[in-house]
Amino acid sequence: MEVYVLVAKEKSLFIKTTALALFVMAAMSTMYVVLGYIAFFPMALLTWIIAFALRNRYVEYEYSYYDGELRFAKIVNKKRRKELETYLMEEVITIAPAEDISIYQYLNDKNAKVRDFTTGRQDAKVYVAVVKNANGIELVTYEPDEKYINEVCVKYGHKVKK
Repeated sequence: MEVYVLVAKEKSLFIKTTALALFVMAAMSTMYVVLGYIAFFPMALLTWIIAFALRNRYVEYEYSYYDGELRFAKIVNKKRRKELETYLMEEVITIAPAEDISIYQYLNDKNAKVRDFTTGRQDAKVYVAVVKNANGIELVTYEPDEKYINEVCVKYGHKVKK
């Protein structure tokens, strides 16, 4: 059985602030164009386009588990889907909550590569999958739901901490 989890990523404060600043610049540039300064037209047009693109950017992460594979994808504006990573459960050392003591040794490893597929929400339950593959140790942070974790536990319960 394949299990999917789809979570929407929160916009960062930087993106929100940048979009607001661009809207202000676009409004000011448009005001100059209306007052007769045609040279500001390209800047007004460009800042409006960029501001709307930033404001309307919608990112979701998709986590799926099927037949011993952890798959991660990113969906932008509900249109473009990009496969990010696929890990075999044979490569996974453990999957545990981010605050679990069993993964501290991996979190403190300076050579470990961190892959962050979280939404940025404060109330989300974050898990870390510790993967050892040809690239070395990778720490994959993500937010699976209870159904996802239970499905992984069916065959690989010894690798999962709840």
